[in-house]
Amino acid sequence: MGAYGMQVPIARLALLLVMAAVPVSAQDMVFGFAGKSLDDVNFLTAFQGFEDEAKKNGDRAINIGEKGPEHFRKQSESLATAITQNLDGIALSVTNSDWLVGEIIPAVAAKNIPVITFDSDFEPKHSRFRKSFIGPDNVEIGRDMAKLAKQFLPKGGTLSLMTGGQHVARQNPNLIDRMSGVRQELSGNSAHPKNQPLHGEGGWTETVDSPWYTNDEEKLAIKQVKMTVLNPKVDVMISVGHWPVVDEAAYRAMMTSALANLKKKPIIIVAVGAISPEKKMLMDDKLIHGYVSLNFDQMGRLSYQNLRKLANGEKIPARISQENIVVRSSQ
Repeated sequence: MGAYGMQVPIARLALLLVMAAVPVSAQDMVFGFAGKSLDDVNFLTAFQGFEDEAKKNGDRAINIGEKGPEHFRKQSESLATAITQNLDGIALSVTNSDWLVGEIIPAVAAKNIPVITFDSDFEPKHSRFRKSFIGPDNVEIGRDMAKLAKQFLPKGGTLSLMTGGQHVARQNPNLIDRMSGVRQELSGNSAHPKNQPLHGEGGWTETVDSPWYTNDEEKLAIKQVKMTVLNPKVDVMISVGHWPVVDEAAYRAMMTSALANLKKKPIIIVAVGAISPEKKMLMDDKLIHGYVSLNFDQMGRLSYQNLRKLANGEKIPARISQENIVVRSSQ
């Protein structure tokens, strides 16, 4: 073959070069979704959105974790098992930043598995271990809940907080941030120390048993709400998670009975995922006075979409924010 037989027309050569420069979209990829518990309805909702998006591209989604109350050790062990499956990416809701980074995240990084966090982020000192955080600003969730409380009681009052498991919640980034946001807003001090109860700042004082620790158990949370409601000193109860109203019927039955003979009825504000018709009815009947709602379905969908972009070599923002939905009952 002569030299001229090897020539390629310039226009065709340019087209071939452009095609070579375009990354080929990966197919049949496998992505892991690591919420905090396989029983939590919010994480089940997020995983459903994650999986639905994956199916659109012929990809597979794996729900990583264990049933029962959340725990950082269980999450770490589940991740250790999951990364043996050649995952193309992991979406992670962080239970305990220090523990995960000390025990498992370096092994994830060593396998070049990209990680994004959602709902609950790594602490800032560990942010290098994730490509992006997807979700709401948890301090702002707390602030929004506190703003609702101030709408009902502008001069302040006595407050009782509710959070997750005693040992878990003290290390859980998003729950810590939500309680911090409540205290910052009520005290009027954006530098109010984390984990320090209010003692009159801004006109607000926490009860001696604040915060209540639910251990992620809905029945225990309902009992704790009942004890709070029956305490005549309490003006407002704020739960930074959905524990009291996971079982709306059980909550309704307890509150209807507890409030029957009470003259003073405290304001109750709860952070939840989607506001179901049953949850709305609780508010209509003044058994709940306000919700701050998070969109877990959207969180799951965005988590998958951005993991797939990373797997295809695309860049994504370091933070993808969601707005909170705030609703309240009439006075």
